[in-house]
Amino acid sequence: MVKGICELSNRTKEARPEDFVKDLERYYMKSSTRVPLGSIPELPGDSCKEIKASEGGQAVSGNYWLDSTRSGDSMLARCDMKTEVVDYCIKHQCQNSAVCVNGHRSINAYKGLMIAIAMLNAKTVKAPTSVAANQDFKETGKTYAVQCGTDLYSIYQMMLKGHTFKTLKIKPGTLECREACLADVRCQSYNVMVKGICELSNRTKEARPEDFVKDLERYYMKSSTRVPLGSIPELPGNSCREIKANEGEQAVSGNYWLDSTRSGKSMLARCDMKTEDINECAEGSHRCHQDATCQNTAGSYKCTCNSEYIGNGLNCEPEECSNYKTLTSARRNKSYKSSTPYICDDELDEKWYRFNGYAGTKMPTSCVTFKRCGGQRPGWLSGGHPTKADGRVSRTVYFRSVDNCKVKSKIIQVRNCGSYYVYHLSAVNHGSNCARFCGT
Repeated sequence: MVKGICELSNRTKEARPEDFVKDLERYYMKSSTRVPLGSIPELPGDSCKEIKASEGGQAVSGNYWLDSTRSGDSMLARCDMKTEVVDYCIKHQCQNSAVCVNGHRSINAYKGLMIAIAMLNAKTVKAPTSVAANQDFKETGKTYAVQCGTDLYSIYQMMLKGHTFKTLKIKPGTLECREACLADVRCQSYNVMVKGICELSNRTKEARPEDFVKDLERYYMKSSTRVPLGSIPELPGNSCREIKANEGEQAVSGNYWLDSTRSGKSMLARCDMKTEDINECAEGSHRCHQDATCQNTAGSYKCTCNSEYIGNGLNCEPEECSNYKTLTSARRNKSYKSSTPYICDDELDEKWYRFNGYAGTKMPTSCVTFKRCGGQRPGWLSGGHPTKADGRVSRTVYFRSVDNCKVKSKIIQVRNCGSYYVYHLSAVNHGSNCARFCGT
């Protein structure tokens, strides 16, 4: 009770759902280390049906302590949990010469039974800094009061396997394991062994249902005030799907801490909880090239090189850096002295070209001597070569005469491909004066 009264009960709401009623001044708590109903003479059941209701799937056909008349005298009897019928003849008081015939008794519900209620000391805690973490707290003025969820009950003879990050020795029958879990922000749930071993886990059975297995020596407990998975870097999720499974409806689309490779390094990423996917494109964790477009897909993303670029999306380069024609003739080098018959570029195909080999590696950037490169009017590049960051640029090629370095001109395009240059060239026709693009 909120007044500080604690009422201990010998039944659970599962055993007596009809007595589980609303009360504005109380809250209900099921014991995390309770003894199963009917397993000891000090805690007999009223009937096999009540024991089955209390223990659920853990209740199998076998011997149980019963006190159907509530006389205070427990009697060991066999319960058939399929029919919920009791067999009193396994331990009867009939004389040796008599035959015991089992009978079936129906027990009326005792309306005055009080369901188990436990009152914890009222306390307040500082509000979590994470928005996602606030989902487990309710604001009350200037402080935040812890709200108990509906998942505080222990699950007998079950455990969460493979997610233990800390193992402790505890005193059996105490709350030491629960306290250890509450003290560690990574703790989502814990397994308790009857021998006094506490195993703290960083996942819940909701996050990892495939690892929630039967174990006769343990019981499982979900932390009552756990930090939501993925809300802090110390507790990253493996995926958006895992976070959604762990948090249920409380998981909304937004930023969460993830470590999908379990490297120990958390990364803040945006989860779309409708698709249960990370949008790597939106939050910038993709590896697409700067000249590629990122497209988010289910569970991954796709990189596609932009127009005029080619590659696999992770690596993109300008199309002209791969699709070009090579100019290699020594007679195109600016050091070559022309002689008749002259070689002209009046029929040069329009495309991207790269200078290489004997022709040189690039176009000269200063006026070339008359009658060089195999023609009469050698061409040279004005304005200098671009950097790689400049991308594709326009430049002017001048062709010289005997006494004029700029007698004719032509606009071309140039690209820096890193270790070489490419030039978008086309035919030049100077009539009887043979013009030629030069290399150096």
